[in-house]
Amino acid sequence: MLDYIALARQHGDLEGPAGQIAEKLEQTLKVNFNVDRFGAEGDEFDPQVHEALMHQTSPDVTIEKVNVLIQPGYKVGEKLLRAARVGVISPA
Repeated sequence: MLDYIALARQHGDLEGPAGQIAEKLEQTLKVNFNVDRFGAEGDEFDPQVHEALMHQTSPDVTIEKVNVLIQPGYKVGEKLLRAARVGVISPA
Protein backbone atom coordinates (compact mmCIF):
# COMPACT_ATOMS: atom_id res chain seq x y z
CA MET A 1 0.00 0.00 0.00
CA LEU A 2 2.78 2.44 0.91
CA ASP A 3 4.48 1.77 -2.43
CA TYR A 4 1.28 2.71 -4.27
CA ILE A 5 0.99 5.91 -2.25
CA ALA A 6 4.60 6.85 -3.06
CA LEU A 7 4.08 6.15 -6.77
CA ALA A 8 0.86 8.15 -6.89
CA ARG A 9 2.61 11.04 -5.15
CA GLN A 10 5.49 10.92 -7.67
CA HIS A 11 3.00 11.14 -10.53
CA GLY A 12 1.02 13.98 -8.95
CA ASP A 13 -2.08 11.85 -8.44
CA LEU A 14 -2.56 12.54 -4.73
CA GLU A 15 -4.66 15.66 -4.65
CA GLY A 16 -7.58 16.61 -2.45
CA PRO A 17 -9.23 14.03 -0.16
CA ALA A 18 -7.21 11.07 -1.49
CA GLY A 19 -3.97 12.88 -0.69
CA GLN A 20 -5.19 13.74 2.79
CA ILE A 21 -6.14 10.12 3.50
CA ALA A 22 -2.79 8.85 2.23
CA GLU A 23 -0.93 11.39 4.35
CA LYS A 24 -2.96 10.44 7.43
CA LEU A 25 -2.22 6.74 6.85
CA GLU A 26 1.53 7.42 6.56
CA GLN A 27 1.50 9.59 9.70
CA THR A 28 -0.44 6.93 11.64
CA LEU A 29 2.04 4.22 10.67
CA LYS A 30 4.96 6.47 11.62
CA VAL A 31 3.58 7.68 14.95
CA ASN A 32 1.77 4.56 16.19
CA PHE A 33 3.94 1.80 14.72
CA ASN A 34 7.30 3.53 14.09
CA VAL A 35 7.29 2.56 10.37
CA ASP A 36 9.96 4.43 8.43
CA ARG A 37 10.52 4.55 4.68
CA PHE A 38 14.20 4.75 3.71
CA GLY A 39 16.47 4.78 0.70
CA ALA A 40 17.54 7.67 -1.48
CA GLU A 41 19.85 8.35 -4.38
CA GLY A 42 23.27 9.26 -3.03
CA ASP A 43 23.04 7.07 0.09
CA GLU A 44 26.11 4.98 0.79
CA PHE A 45 25.36 1.41 -0.33
CA ASP A 46 24.84 -0.97 2.60
CA PRO A 47 24.09 -4.60 1.68
CA GLN A 48 22.40 -5.02 5.07
CA VAL A 49 19.59 -2.66 4.07
CA HIS A 50 19.88 -2.35 0.27
CA GLU A 51 19.15 -4.96 -2.39
CA ALA A 52 21.24 -4.16 -5.48
CA LEU A 53 19.30 -4.88 -8.67
CA MET A 54 21.64 -3.00 -11.03
CA HIS A 55 25.32 -2.14 -10.93
CA GLN A 56 27.66 0.15 -12.83
CA THR A 57 31.08 1.69 -12.33
CA SER A 58 32.32 5.23 -12.69
CA PRO A 59 35.64 6.99 -12.16
CA ASP A 60 33.64 9.91 -10.71
CA VAL A 61 32.71 8.16 -7.44
CA THR A 62 34.95 7.25 -4.52
CA ILE A 63 32.59 4.97 -2.58
CA GLU A 64 29.88 2.51 -3.53
CA LYS A 65 26.57 4.34 -3.36
CA VAL A 66 22.94 4.25 -4.45
CA ASN A 67 22.61 5.64 -7.94
CA VAL A 68 18.93 4.81 -8.56
CA LEU A 69 16.19 4.15 -6.02
CA ILE A 70 13.91 1.54 -7.58
CA GLN A 71 11.74 0.85 -4.54
CA PRO A 72 12.13 2.25 -1.01
CA GLY A 73 12.75 0.04 1.98
CA TYR A 74 10.81 -0.02 5.25
CA LYS A 75 11.82 -0.46 8.88
CA VAL A 76 9.95 -0.68 12.15
CA GLY A 77 12.41 0.82 14.58
CA GLU A 78 15.64 -1.04 13.84
CA LYS A 79 13.87 -4.11 12.39
CA LEU A 80 14.11 -4.34 8.60
CA LEU A 81 10.75 -5.07 6.97
CA ARG A 82 12.00 -4.80 3.39
CA ALA A 83 15.35 -3.82 1.93
CA ALA A 84 15.42 -0.84 -0.42
CA ARG A 85 15.79 -2.02 -4.01
CA VAL A 86 18.45 0.04 -5.70
CA GLY A 87 20.88 0.52 -8.53
CA VAL A 88 24.47 0.87 -7.31
CA ILE A 89 27.44 2.76 -8.68
CA SER A 90 31.00 1.84 -7.65
CA PRO A 91 34.42 3.36 -8.25
CA ALA A 92 35.99 2.17 -11.52
